[in-house]
Amino acid sequence: MRGEIRHIHSGNDRDSSHDATPRRLAAIIAGDISGYSRLMQIDEDGTYARVKRIERDLIEPTIAEHHGRLIKTTGDGFIAIFDSPVEAVRCGIVIQQSMVGRNASLPREHWIVYRIGVNLGDVIIEDEDVYGDGVNVAARLEGIATPGQIFISGGIYEQVKHKLVCGYQSLGDRQVKNITDPVRVYRVLPDPSAMTESRIRPVVALLVTATVVLFALAGGALWYLVARPDGQLTSRPPVAIQPPADVAKAAPTPAVPQMPPAPAVPQTTPKTSVTTAAPAMKQPSSQPVREPEMVSLPGGSFAMGSNDDITEKPVHQVAIKPFSIGKHPVAVREWNECAEAKACGFKAHREGGSSSHGHQLGRRKTVRHVARAGDGEELPASERSGMGIRRAWRHPDKILVG
Repeated sequence: MRGEIRHIHSGNDRDSSHDATPRRLAAIIAGDISGYSRLMQIDEDGTYARVKRIERDLIEPTIAEHHGRLIKTTGDGFIAIFDSPVEAVRCGIVIQQSMVGRNASLPREHWIVYRIGVNLGDVIIEDEDVYGDGVNVAARLEGIATPGQIFISGGIYEQVKHKLVCGYQSLGDRQVKNITDPVRVYRVLPDPSAMTESRIRPVVALLVTATVVLFALAGGALWYLVARPDGQLTSRPPVAIQPPADVAKAAPTPAVPQMPPAPAVPQTTPKTSVTTAAPAMKQPSSQPVREPEMVSLPGGSFAMGSNDDITEKPVHQVAIKPFSIGKHPVAVREWNECAEAKACGFKAHREGGSSSHGHQLGRRKTVRHVARAGDGEELPASERSGMGIRRAWRHPDKILVG
């Protein structure tokens, strides 16, 4: 006979499954209305009615559609749990986008805007509530979230980062209230282009700042190199050149008849603030006026002309008396000053009889000492043909050529 196997239990044994607290890993959503107290102060009845209508028409249906469970509502907020972190984040996105449409027709001060935090954690679930650090972290994420946005923890991010068509912006590790360890926080960007904009915006701001700084430096350098030196130069008073004191005291000059003024010569150089002496003007000299140095030339008979050149034919004899000629070229003005001082025997004139003061004669129109024809005997052409001169006069001891 086969034996019967029986389970023997003591009287103190109990089913441990009924005594153990149920725990589970879940994604927790915590939502809260931003500025709820202000809205109640503005319109208490209207705000209360609108919140209840949103819970009934939006919050509860959306949670159910994404396979979640609404644990409780807290007047201005709610807590829900989900088996899937993807469905939890997707539910939060739908709620936020739906609220944008509901607020579009209302004034801004009457907008109802939710802050939502999502965390993944091990929680204790009861019929009407849920407990654990996972719930506390979700509530703290909701508290630091920007109105109208969703903040998720690092655990949720690792589960959904490649499964939803949205972007995420890392906000770094945050120390939240009553939680020992820092929490890695991410902002959910429902529009994927917003992620690119969020990355580009700091770069653009940096470039704009760098451009402004470069323009400021360039402007400062330009001012230093251009404006500042000009300002220093223009601020200096003009310096006038004073003539030496001894020049102002001119030495007495001998009484000499005043000569007619020289012809006016138009100035071609621009006027300057510095006064300079005219180059043609000379200081009166106290030295006695003397006759220019003369060179005596002996007279004699000379053969003039050439049979090789038709213009020089015929060869003839020319007799020239001894005469004197100036050793150096002398200006007509200098010779006339000598004549005025009674040091020279006659006045000099240019060809044609017109006076010329201060005119230095050149080689082709040289007048060593020129006198009017009436001041001496003009040499005949036969005597001056070999001298290369056009006219000449014989003075008592000189021959004056021109």
